[in-house]
Amino acid sequence: MEHSENELGHLTTKNMVVGAYVALLVLTGVMLCLSRLNTAALSVDWLDVHAIKVTLIMLTALVMGVIISMFLMGLRYESKLLNMTIFASNFVFLLIFVLFTWADTSFRGEIDPTFNQHINFVSPVKAEPAGAQGHSVAP
Repeated sequence: MEHSENELGHLTTKNMVVGAYVALLVLTGVMLCLSRLNTAALSVDWLDVHAIKVTLIMLTALVMGVIISMFLMGLRYESKLLNMTIFASNFVFLLIFVLFTWADTSFRGEIDPTFNQHINFVSPVKAEPAGAQGHSVAP
């Protein structure tokens, strides 16, 4: 099958793929450094440094997602209507998941008043301090 010059599509150059790869590696390093940052040692009382740290990590992840979707998935070359449809549908599904989770956690015990136990799982990774007793109750 021969390719004509009028054929729809695009070619991704090697430099673009390598550049996206290097950018993703650098941003992964930035996320790693931010996650290892000890916010308790900064001792800033007037500012919630932990919230800023989480926001910076999430913004870095957002930039990484944009790089992946635009350059590696090729959405840069698609129509704006298709991109906006995909973008909006992602938020609709996110809203559905958040609403179901919120409804589950907010109205627990409303239907069955005998259900009044709180879920308190013990972490299998982190050891509990001496004297603390965790309860592992599943609904």
